[in-house]
Amino acid sequence: MATLHRTLAYVIAAGALAPTANAALAEDGGPIISDGHGFKKTEGLGAPAPVAPNVSIDPTWFVYKFDREGIEYLQVNDRAGNVRLVLGAIDNIVWTLPLGDQANQVSTSLQQQAIPADAKRSVVYHSAEFDLVAYTGANGVVVWAVETSTP
Repeated sequence: MATLHRTLAYVIAAGALAPTANAALAEDGGPIISDGHGFKKTEGLGAPAPVAPNVSIDPTWFVYKFDREGIEYLQVNDRAGNVRLVLGAIDNIVWTLPLGDQANQVSTSLQQQAIPADAKRSVVYHSAEFDLVAYTGANGVVVWAVETSTP
């Protein structure tokens, strides 16, 4: 169990450092375009319009998916391009990275958030392991939840 926690801590630390890679420059002083893992460093994780597939099933949101070294990252943006939250996932373990203005409004198995009683439920992302659900209250406040995947 200690090894799992230590591994998770390393994964979270690596994910938190990913946006700092965007500042890298090539020898000619220009940006490094590809990091060899399928997305461009200059337009990657944490950017308003990353070069990654939009896998959202709700047209209200953009969900950009990055796969890197066995870790899946999901970045949720609103229609204006504002980063709302970023998740990291390995199998059925999902955590929130400290990116986006709603990073503290995500309910996971590691940290539970209260869902407003009057909230409208919308599945934003679906995988075999989990669903990412947006609960929008009557006041417009969104609480996100990582839930067991439904068929």
